[in-house]
Amino acid sequence: MTANKRRLPKSLRKPISIDDVTGLAVQLGLPPDKADVERHIKREYLQAIKEFDAHFCKNCKPNELSERRAKAATEIVYGIPANAPDWWAQVAFKLITKHIPAFQISEKSVGRSREWTIGKLLDLRRDLQKLKEQHPRLSIARLCQTLKKHKDYNSRWGRYQIPALRKAHTLALKLWPNPAELGSTS
Repeated sequence: MTANKRRLPKSLRKPISIDDVTGLAVQLGLPPDKADVERHIKREYLQAIKEFDAHFCKNCKPNELSERRAKAATEIVYGIPANAPDWWAQVAFKLITKHIPAFQISEKSVGRSREWTIGKLLDLRRDLQKLKEQHPRLSIARLCQTLKKHKDYNSRWGRYQIPALRKAHTLALKLWPNPAELGSTS
């Protein structure tokens, strides 16, 4: 039985960026000091908690807040509905199979595995979207081939195989189904 994972609201999909730190040092053109960075992170955490609670913990009593947050996070990460009758059993199984080696299935892999970070996925989604706008009739497979060969994108994506790019694109598409959510490229 596979559960559908709950989507995060747009306000909770952007990680905290140290580039957004403000303070006197930054205003004077200097790098931010440790206190500025810590204040920025604390402000961002507090804002994210408010947004998380507003979205997932509406009408929640203070003594229920921690449990509701945990259940919402578990639903987001593992797709286990908060109202599932066997919620604890499903959570335990997910944690055991993810973190205890004796419950994991090992496969021989060829070469080193590549980790797709959120930033890489977003870059891939943006780059493929740009190519799709230029060549609307091309399939994703052909766009990935173009991405590998194109002078503007080869340095970033040339080392990846087409199936890896397509798989990463599928994942990125789940995270950002709407091209308007991609924001500007920098």
